[in-house]
Amino acid sequence: MMAKNPHFRVLALTATPGSSQEAIQGIVDSLHISRIEIRDEGSLDLREYMHKKASHCCRHHVDMLKHSVNTGSEAAHY
Repeated sequence: MMAKNPHFRVLALTATPGSSQEAIQGIVDSLHISRIEIRDEGSLDLREYMHKKASHCCRHHVDMLKHSVNTGSEAAHY
């Protein structure tokens, strides 16, 4: 693209651009991105479109019971 038109535009949306700053920078460099805008659920211009969400954490203790699984001729114990 750059050989034919060095002033092209890329518009892209992504939820997960990369898991590290280096990965994100690699995308920015390879696509020749000069401007980035970041939005999240707290962005003022998106609030009216966001649904409310609630989350809670529950911890449960699970006892591991010894049981047998028949694997043909032998039984495997876990």
